[in-house]
This record gives sequence, C-alpha cells and structure tokens, in this order.
Amino acid sequence: DRFGHKGAVFRQAQEALSESALKHGVDSVISWNWEMLASTDFYRENKAYLDRPYHLNGFVFKPYLTLRVLNELNEGDILIYYDSGDGPHLFETSVTPLVEMCAANEGTLIHQWGDTAS
Repeated sequence: DRFGHKGAVFRQAQEALSESALKHGVDSVISWNWEMLASTDFYRENKAYLDRPYHLNGFVFKPYLTLRVLNELNEGDILIYYDSGDGPHLFETSVTPLVEMCAANEGTLIHQWGDTAS
C-alpha cells in the first residue's frame, strides 16, 4: 500500500498471513514491501511504469519478485507464493499435504481460488 490510502491494510494482511504460515508448517517467510521493491534495479529501470496507479502497472512486480526468490532457493526448497491482498487470507491448516502434492508432481503445483461467476 505505497500510497497509504487503505490505512496500511495490505501490510496488516501480509503480517497476519506470514504469522499463520509459520504456525502451519512454513519454515521461513519472505515478505516484500514497496520500499524494498523501490530499492531494486528492476524498479529503477521500470519506475515510470511501476509508479502508475494501482491496477494500472500490471502488477509486473509480482513475477519479478517470484523469479528473484526462485533464483535464491536451494535444491529441494519449495516456494509457496501467496498474495496477501487486503483481506483475511490465512493458512488455517498444515501445509504438509500441499508440500507432498508438490513433491509428487515433481515440483509444481498451481492453485487459484476465488469467486466464480454463475
């Protein structure tokens, strides 16, 4: 929430999500914020585009951050990307079944959830 227009609700959601992940089997959490992104070469090279208003910058920072973290992983590590958004997105059960499915699928498991139109 780089503009502070939502009372830091994104940061609060990110902190709650991170805390719930650690309680349910995630070993470590990497949380990015706008200040951290703004310190990268990626930001400096794409500043004009990234500084566009919310929803108009294509959220291109998300795949950048995902790739950056993937490049830092060790063999056998598993990355769980979970966008905190502005709502109560929390881990409520163990991540073990998710990790086991990922390993059984030789490293990739993609799940998208949300409301669908009837």
